[in-house]
Amino acid sequence: MERTSLPKAAALWVGEDPASLKVRAAAEKLAATRSSLLVRGESGTGKDLFAEIVHHLSASRCEPLLKVDCASLPETLIESELFGYERGAFTGASDTKQGRLELAGRGTLVLDEMAALTPPMQSKLLRVVDQRVFERLGSHTQHKLEARIIALTSADLEARVRAGEFR
Repeated sequence: MERTSLPKAAALWVGEDPASLKVRAAAEKLAATRSSLLVRGESGTGKDLFAEIVHHLSASRCEPLLKVDCASLPETLIESELFGYERGAFTGASDTKQGRLELAGRGTLVLDEMAALTPPMQSKLLRVVDQRVFERLGSHTQHKLEARIIALTSADLEARVRAGEFR
């Protein structure tokens, strides 16, 4: 594939060395699937750019690409941001709100630094990834997850699992 035919984000990957070509080939291969992805690497290695390239090379490129920085959202807000909520679900919930899982539609939801999520939130998100359904806070109606989830982390997940900090 010539670089001029790549979508905008994919054209930003300009490396021609063997490692860069291998990463670009992996992005093209993954873009052809609807699988959820886990992208690991140190800060500054291009995990976010890789997720954008996968999205823009996929059949869902015209659908939303939403990003959530899991490390910057307060623990008290992350659940309502991801899952949304029904009117009256908690004090101050005067209207129904769609969460990012729903707003992503058939596009891509990027969860940056997902290892920062608390163990209870990890459990809830793991269920969503596994069963592809979720409920808004205050609701018993299940919504189907149609978006691809791309999770990014710089954490040593194996060490976090051994420490009981990651599921």
